[in-house]
Amino acid sequence: MLKKITSSRIFYGVVSVILAISIWSYVIFVVNPDDEQPFTNISVVLDGESVLAERGLVVTSVSPATVTLRVTGNQRTLALLDRTKMSVIASVAAITEPKEYELVLTHSFSDRNLEVSYVNSTTVHVVVERMVSRTVELRTTVTANAADGYQMGTVEITPATIEVSGAESEVSQISYARVNVSGNDLTESAKLDLPIELVGYQNDNALTGLNVTTNVEHVQAIVPIVVLREIPLEVSFLHGGGATEEDLSYIIFPETIHISGGQNSVDALDKLLLGEIDLSKMTHNRETMEFPIALDSELTNESGISTATVTVTLKGLATKSVDVTNIQLINAPEGFHAEQVTQSRMVLVRGLQADLELVAPHQFRIVADLVDVPAAGGTYKVMVKVYLDSNGQVGVVGNYDVVVSLIP
Repeated sequence: MLKKITSSRIFYGVVSVILAISIWSYVIFVVNPDDEQPFTNISVVLDGESVLAERGLVVTSVSPATVTLRVTGNQRTLALLDRTKMSVIASVAAITEPKEYELVLTHSFSDRNLEVSYVNSTTVHVVVERMVSRTVELRTTVTANAADGYQMGTVEITPATIEVSGAESEVSQISYARVNVSGNDLTESAKLDLPIELVGYQNDNALTGLNVTTNVEHVQAIVPIVVLREIPLEVSFLHGGGATEEDLSYIIFPETIHISGGQNSVDALDKLLLGEIDLSKMTHNRETMEFPIALDSELTNESGISTATVTVTLKGLATKSVDVTNIQLINAPEGFHAEQVTQSRMVLVRGLQADLELVAPHQFRIVADLVDVPAAGGTYKVMVKVYLDSNGQVGVVGNYDVVVSLIP
């Protein structure tokens, strides 16, 4: 079997290939004649930039930024070279002042069997400038908008300024910094971290290609979104003075206002009650009153109107003045005798004309409660309560007082 295999043509073919490869490998890797190989676009690396920065200096230009190297050596060594790890070095550590320099290049090859030569340049031209820092204003460009039924407030950014550092020639190009706030149909407030753009003096376009640094890379923007709603203004009425809500009409101006706030706060308010109107205090059939428009601290009055007027008109009622002499003094201070100085009061009553004709002076009582009068002799003006003992819908209108004297 073995004799059959060794005598076949295939066997001799395989052996021939193996021998050829072996001879080629011997020539390349053993005999290994020298060869040269070019390496293009090898980056120029600056050494000592940190030292330069400590002196307040910075390199703003390097020319050329890459070079071409010609490396000579045996083929095996050349084949093992990794061009991604190659570099040429220019040292800036000895530079002490801003100006232009021509620096000698050195390479990073450590193999003594390699000979390295520079094809296009053995030096590099660098420009060194003084490093400066400057505070610039941070502005906001807002292209965002709120959805229907919502309102966007003033966008707040933090911080209001930033610090820019770099070469003086580049920092001097900057007019201000900018952040862009965008978004469509927003329905809730947002807190955003936004990148910074640096803007020049010539136009509103962002500057590009600047080799500068900022003390912050992002700024925080708060975009407030609130619910916007129109609500009616209302008043309530306290019956009295012979009048009820059935006897009046009223007009409120404005009828509505626009408010804004958080969803829950706005949903909790379907109308705004301005206050209560005591009809017994209305001494005329038509009166206009002012009410402050007061909202909860979580809501904002977007209409900007701080007061509302309410005009109340009484209909179908008449008035009558009655001279009342029935004045009663109660709860005089202990140890004192109370005497009335006021002997009568003209009292205004209101109601239907037919009911007013039935009202007589003997149906009235004026009661002065002296419980709050100081326990000291003298004359005092005391607010009183007027009672009308009547079966009709007639009521007393207005406030009244009498003068009393306390005698020990």
